[in-house]
Parts: sequence; structure tokens; C-alpha cells
Amino acid sequence: MNGKHRKINIVMKIPLFIFIILFGLTGCAYNQATGKCDFVLITEREEIEAREFYEKKIKEERELYIASNKLNTYLGEVLDKVSINAHRKTIKYRVLIIDEPEIYAFSVPGGTICISRGLLCFLKSEAELAAIIAHEIAHIDARHTIKEFSYAVLGDIIFMGTESAYNLLPASLLTSKISESFINQYRYNSEVEADKLAYDYLRKSGYPSDALLSVLIDTYNYFNLYYPKEKIPNSYKRRIDSLKSLRADDSVYNKVEETKLLRQRYYRNIEGITFGASDRYAVIKKNQYLDMINGIKISYPNNWTITYSHSYDSRQTIDVLSPDRSIGIRTVFSEYQENSTSDGILEAVKYSSHARVTQLREEKPECYEMLYPGNTLCQYVCLDKNQYILSESIKGGCDASIKKLIRRTTLGISKMDNTEIDSIKTPKISILKIKKDTTFLDLAKNSKLNGEPEKILRHLNGFPDDEEPNVGDMIKIVN
Repeated sequence: MNGKHRKINIVMKIPLFIFIILFGLTGCAYNQATGKCDFVLITEREEIEAREFYEKKIKEERELYIASNKLNTYLGEVLDKVSINAHRKTIKYRVLIIDEPEIYAFSVPGGTICISRGLLCFLKSEAELAAIIAHEIAHIDARHTIKEFSYAVLGDIIFMGTESAYNLLPASLLTSKISESFINQYRYNSEVEADKLAYDYLRKSGYPSDALLSVLIDTYNYFNLYYPKEKIPNSYKRRIDSLKSLRADDSVYNKVEETKLLRQRYYRNIEGITFGASDRYAVIKKNQYLDMINGIKISYPNNWTITYSHSYDSRQTIDVLSPDRSIGIRTVFSEYQENSTSDGILEAVKYSSHARVTQLREEKPECYEMLYPGNTLCQYVCLDKNQYILSESIKGGCDASIKKLIRRTTLGISKMDNTEIDSIKTPKISILKIKKDTTFLDLAKNSKLNGEPEKILRHLNGFPDDEEPNVGDMIKIVN
């Protein structure tokens, strides 16, 4: 054996030796939720103590929604009903509402569950809320994040050495592609495990156990419809199939009456919650996007669907889709970074080596068109005092009609005066009890929703295209 091979063998033995030492020091941590022996680098006490740190980071990076006392009390009641069935009795759970319109939830070690305002608007009943809470409790109960962190550090020890890996504590960062591949598969397994634990928690809490499956399917259909550009991972479909394979005897429930009562109770408690973009950042009104931070208004074609997201680094993204979903425009509001100015951005635009640049407007905000060879990309940028606004095609290409459409939208960007800003009212969820024969088309005619209000109202209430509300039904509308 040559010297090179001897060196490789020695290097590979060192990480194995380190792993044996680490496993010996930490021992096998028995997982109460899964009944398995886990390799973890953080004790339960350390995890609970870290909760304050995680919550501080969340509040630094995201805005919390100021909910009514009624809603906060209700969330606490559902949380208590589900968490009493968790295995780890030392964890004290709590729910935070993130003030964002996107649909998501996540949890952090120590017992904190975060649910977006958008998800609360999207859910259809208390059972679905309980399902989301149960799933996030399962992640905490089974210590998934802690185990992922521990394996990540182990992977970095093997591929980077002990000193480099140690420097990553307590941040669970992955620099090795092999480690990353392993963790991605681990994450999928964790999701399936959390789904199964949540399924059990729901049954023990007295909720229909198929509520989680219902949420997963509804969310999958929603993203397919409104975010056709984004590819949904195959692992999400596999999770749905995994839940479908679980068969429970729910005959103890009067499903019709139970579902109706859980829906009514949920609707009553979320009434008044803000719908769509938060008014601290933006408001979507029919076919207009109103930037409340900088007082800028953008008008899009009638009947197009506007979706909005806001990131913690103050970047605002607006995706607009045509009624047939064949054309899409993305507009991004981004503040100038440190040491960056409008003049610097302008120089970069003017002297781009790839694009043909044309100035569209001289007055503020001044706007430019950038056309790239072969109609592969067309971008339009407007430079305001504190930010730049970039629009581009994300679906349908860049032919003449699309360029004309984006150009007209870009030139329609205008400033709002204080009177107009003060008159803007934030859309909120209201609850309507159907008193006479009514269709969703009837409700859509008086709606302030943009794009396709009938379709959005059906999604909000979980009604397929061929079903209408009955007299006595409670329906979510947006006022």
C-alpha cells in the first residue's frame, strides 16, 4: 500500500474514533415519542432553555400579528387540548402568529409553534387547526430539529474535522453535500413520522383523525393553482399517500354534525383577522397593489390574480397571473443595500453588457427597459429614493404582447398622496350566515378580492366547483 492510501485510512479512522467518543459521552437518549434510541448533542434541559433564544430570533426576523384576545384565547384552548397528549410533559407549548399572508407553519425546539396569518385564513375548521398544531407538536415531541442538528454536526466532523464542526455550534449549518443529502432524506422521514404522531394525537384529543390529510390535500391543490411556477416536491405527494394508508375507525364521531360544529367554532374565532398583505407593508385592492411603506401604487390588468410575500430583509414580491394562468409577472420591491445607491444601480443597468437598455420615463421614479437577446428575458426597473422596483416575466416568455403589458404596468407605477393612503382599508375576514339561496358567484360580485374572487372564496371555504352553500351555512368572505 502506498503512502497516499495509508494517509486516507488514517484520516477516515479519526472521525470514526471521534464519533465513538461523542456517542459514548452523550449516550443513547431514549425518545419518549418514538420509542427509539437517538443520538443527540443537546439535553432536554438545554433545549428548553434555548426557547427564549429562538423566540428572540423569530421576532427579529419576522413581524408578529397582534391578534384579538378572543383569537389568542381560542388558540390556547386548542393547543392545550392537543398538547396534553404529547409524550414529553416537561415542554410548555405556545403559539405565535406570524403576520404574513403566505401559508405555512413551523416549530422550534423548546415548545414554540409559529403559524402564519395566511394559514389561519386558509384553514376551514378547528379540526384542521388542531391538525397543524398536532403536527408541529410532534416535531418537538420527537426532537426532530435537535436530531437533525446533531447529525449535521456529526457530518461536519467527518468531512471537516472537529475544530471546524465545533465552530458551527449552536447553528445547524451544513457545508458538506454528502451531509446535506443525508439530512434531506432525514427531513422527509421526520415529516412522515410527525404526520403519524399527529394522527395519534388528534384521535386522543377527540378530533377527526383525517383532518391532517385534508389540510395536506387542500394545500397541495392551492399551490398547484396559484403557484404553477413552483415545483411541489414529490416527497409532499408521498406524505399524502402515507397518510391515506392509515385507516382509523372514526365511527365514534357523528361526522356531519362534528364537522359542522368544528367549522362554526373556528369561523367565529378567526372573524376579523386581516386577509392578504399586511397593511403595515401593503394592501391589495381589486387589481391594484398599494405599497404602504413608500406610498407607491401599481395597477395590473383586471381579473388577474395578485399574490404577495414579504421577507424579513424588507424585500416585497408580487406575483400576478392571468386568468388562464398562461402569463405571469413578478415585481420585486427591494431596498438599496448598504453602500448601494440609485445612481449605482442605474450605472449597472445602463452599461449592462447583455441587455439593450431604453429609458421609459425620466420623472421619479425613473424607469428603464432591459431586453435580452433572443427574447429570453425582459426586465423593467424603476428607481425610487429608497428602493428599486424590478418587474419581469415569469411565465409566457417575452414576446411583443407580454413586453407591452409589462411596459404599460411599469409606466403605471405612481405615488399615492397622504389622503389616498389614509383612506385605504385593510381587507378582513368576515363570517356570513347564508339566509337564502346564494351561490359563490353571487358572493363574488360584491367581493373586494382581486383576480378570481369566486375561486378564492371557494378555496377559503373548501367548496369544489360544483357545490354551493346551503341555507344556514357559515361562510368566510372578505370585506
